[in-house]
Amino acid sequence: MRSGILALSLRRGRLAWNPEWGLYRFFVGRHPSATNAEIRPAMPTGFSLLELVIVLGIVGILATIALPNYQEHLRTATAKKGALSLLSFALLQERLRVTHGAYQPGPVLLASQPLSAHLRQRYELFVDLSPSAFELSLIPKAAQETYPTLTLDSQGGRRPASYWP
Repeated sequence: MRSGILALSLRRGRLAWNPEWGLYRFFVGRHPSATNAEIRPAMPTGFSLLELVIVLGIVGILATIALPNYQEHLRTATAKKGALSLLSFALLQERLRVTHGAYQPGPVLLASQPLSAHLRQRYELFVDLSPSAFELSLIPKAAQETYPTLTLDSQGGRRPASYWP
């Protein structure tokens, strides 16, 4: 056998004879006795700091554009859910008027059909009663001022119109 490195290529590693050790060893990568002429400079891997800063800037700009739109969609969806709850309260009021002979106040309505936890965090139910009519309102709590006040009366009047089906 020759002195030096006798190498056989095996997939990504090498089976090499090392005369210092007197045996064959399997190496992945460069053989420990390889000379500097055999060593190639490694290709850079990963991201540079500048590339990372540019990507974070782009993500930040997209987030500042998208976040207000997303919050507006959440507000609109919550208001529409509130409008549907008012419609079901109006049906319940009519059912209670037929069975009991009169429209019922808010606590009776909420005992029969409570608001969802999501709506309870944002709205309060108010019921304005007269002997022959009612008006149901979902009024936003003080911390939720950006939500609209929703109103439904016994004649079918709905305000504001944009949140009703």
